Amino acid sequence: FYEFRSPNSSWEFNDTLTWAQGRHILKAGGGLLWRKTDTALTAGRDGMYQFLDIIDFALDEPSFVFAPLSRGKLPSFNIPNYNRLYRQNQLFFFAQDTVRINSRFTVNFGMRYENAGAPNNTGVQKDATLVLPGGSLKDATLTFHSGGDQLIYNRDNNDLAIRTGAAYDLR
Repeated sequence: FYEFRSPNSSWEFNDTLTWAQGRHILKAGGGLLWRKTDTALTAGRDGMYQFLDIIDFALDEPSFVFAPLSRGKLPSFNIPNYNRLYRQNQLFFFAQDTVRINSRFTVNFGMRYENAGAPNNTGVQKDATLVLPGGSLKDATLTFHSGGDQLIYNRDNNDLAIRTGAAYDLR
C-alpha cells in the first residue's frame, strides 16, 4: 500500500567550560545541531481498482477507482510527488554559578537559552499549508508554496529561562 523512508543526517557540536575558584564553580556552554531529513510517505500512491466480478475485469469496467492526484496542480491531473527534503537547525547556550555559602549550604543560579528551530522544506516538492484566518475553520484555505525554502511553522525565539537551586546538608 505504501512506502515509507526517512533517512536523517545530522551534525552536532556541544562544548562546556567549567571553572572552579574558591567557593564558586562557574559553568558555561552551548551547542548547535544541524539536521537534514529526506522523506517519502507514499500512502495510496499506486491507486486502487475494484471490480464486481471477473467479467467486469475482462471488460475493463471497474466499479470503484481510487487514484491520487496532486491538489496543487488541479484542474490538471498529475500524480503527486511524495519526496520531501527538510532541514532544521537548533542551538542552545547556558551560564551557571554554584556558590558554596558554608560547609552545609550551596546555592546555584544561571540562565539558559534554547532555540529548537523549525523544520524548513528545502526540496523541490513543497507542502500544502492550511491557513486559518482568525483561527476559524469556516474560512480555511489550502495554500501551496512555490519556489524557495518553506518554513513549516514559525520559530519560537523566546526561550530564555532562569535557573536557581539550593542544597543543604542535613548531616
